Amino acid sequence: MAEMNLIEQAASILGTIRATLKDGKILATEEEVQKRAAVCLGCDKLKEKRVIYSCVTCGCGFKRKIAVSGSSCPLGKW
Repeated sequence: MAEMNLIEQAASILGTIRATLKDGKILATEEEVQKRAAVCLGCDKLKEKRVIYSCVTCGCGFKRKIAVSGSSCPLGKW
């Protein structure tokens, strides 16, 4: 999957918000966060940008992305 443009990134964020609202909880469980972190830390799409790690595919900040209950990996890894 190629890097998302700004419109695709916005659509992804809105989808995450929608999924989070449907789920009824904002934060993922600590177990989910740890599993997601392990996957992301082993992925070649995670890059450091000015001290913050981001996914180059979706553009999301790593720590925030893995912590939101309704979020998902754009590559389908979690």
